[in-house]
Amino acid sequence: MGITENAVQSITIYPNPVKDEFYIKSELPIEKVEVYSIIGALLLSENHYSGKISVSNLPRGIYMVNVYTSDGMRVGKIVKE
Repeated sequence: MGITENAVQSITIYPNPVKDEFYIKSELPIEKVEVYSIIGALLLSENHYSGKISVSNLPRGIYMVNVYTSDGMRVGKIVKE
């Protein structure tokens, strides 16, 4: 019986700070993206990531970004200008 290791899949969110929209680079296909306020309120949920996420309707501040792939979820942080 062998032990399999899951390679840590990295995500990159850019540009950061964000003006109106941001992009996500991932080694795996992105299944879902969620944007949360710093206090944990869900503000945006995108089930079909099309290459960019628009945050033009959000006020300036810091937001948490959950990125879901087949390998699990990764959390990032963005600053909205």
